[in-house]
Amino acid sequence: MTRCRHHFGDYREVVLTEPVMFTGESAPTKIDHDVDSLLQYLNQPVPSTIMVVVAPYAKLDDRKRLSKALKKNALLIDATTLNENKAMQQIKADLAQAKIQIEPNALQLLAQRTNGNYSLMATELPKLMAFAKDQAVLTAANIEQLVPKQLSDRVFDLVGAVLAKNATAALGLYRELLAQNEEPIKLISLLLSQFRLLIQVQILMKKGYSQGSLAQTLKVHPYRIKLAWQQSQRLNPDDLHRAFIGLVDLDAQMKRGQVDKTLAFELFVLQYSGQKQAQ
Repeated sequence: MTRCRHHFGDYREVVLTEPVMFTGESAPTKIDHDVDSLLQYLNQPVPSTIMVVVAPYAKLDDRKRLSKALKKNALLIDATTLNENKAMQQIKADLAQAKIQIEPNALQLLAQRTNGNYSLMATELPKLMAFAKDQAVLTAANIEQLVPKQLSDRVFDLVGAVLAKNATAALGLYRELLAQNEEPIKLISLLLSQFRLLIQVQILMKKGYSQGSLAQTLKVHPYRIKLAWQQSQRLNPDDLHRAFIGLVDLDAQMKRGQVDKTLAFELFVLQYSGQKQAQ
């Protein structure tokens, strides 16, 4: 698919999407491409035109003349999502350019607080750089102080407290989230999602799946799989299923208006942990 857009002045932008002619794949529908004209353009681009080729493919077919011409004459930008390790390496390099070091455990905590997402890590960099300007070294204590936990991380902690039957910790975390204006139904939905992931990971682990294949099969970020993998190994499958079924029932009751939305989860935690009253 091709679309054109005029910029102010004498420039025109041409965007190619789904450029299957650069790969070894077949087009979903029969299209008669003018390959020779495109090849001629790639070898002799028009100065007044900016061509952008969006190629969402694992790789291009280097045997094709088109691909060779594209790679020779174009500015190539890899937009592939960085995995956790590459994201951490890039953040370390970004800090080094500013003559700032980060301790290994601090870098690991930063990745944990941002779910291993490079974009989220990069968002925190200006604040971290400003803080480290005088001391030039970032510690885990600095990250703890400056980088807040993502909601998904807090839900992960909440799941752990529930499964450990630690009512005090679970209720404390839940009330803290409510105080930050998180909706009870949204929290239950996130908890269900995390419990479902833990169950899926447990089942597939027994079938011999690796962490990498789990992330691909379940279409879940590798960092979430890593955490679920670590947590699921310590969990009793029966307890996990019982908590999940209890939350499914609770979710249905809340949506039907049969229970108080705010108190429902607290009652569930107390019942699941075998306690009669909040601590």
